[in-house]
Amino acid sequence: MKKEDKLHLYNYYKTIPEPVRPKYHSNDPLVSAFDFTRGTYHWSYEDDAPKFLTEISIQKRIRLEVKRANLRKGISAQHFRNTFILKIIQGNTTSEQVMQQIGFKSNLSLKRYYELL
Repeated sequence: MKKEDKLHLYNYYKTIPEPVRPKYHSNDPLVSAFDFTRGTYHWSYEDDAPKFLTEISIQKRIRLEVKRANLRKGISAQHFRNTFILKIIQGNTTSEQVMQQIGFKSNLSLKRYYELL
């Protein structure tokens, strides 16, 4: 992770109110569920920790941002992932570097992306 990215994360971390801020060396989520209507963080009483973002909440956030940006409907996280992979491949990056960055286990996963180019 770049030093600049670490600094952004740390600055974000400091904006989280102390009672719901993730504890060091814990499994607390760095980005937790937030209720914009009430202006409060969601809390998991079973885990005694801030609630993790759910897949549905992330999908909703993407839908809202797509609408706000006046983009076509139907854009999803998968579109972002595929676009990111194609951009990396178009750069001067080896397939091993792409696999490591994306987390693929074999070259077969990259095959369809290379066929698109």
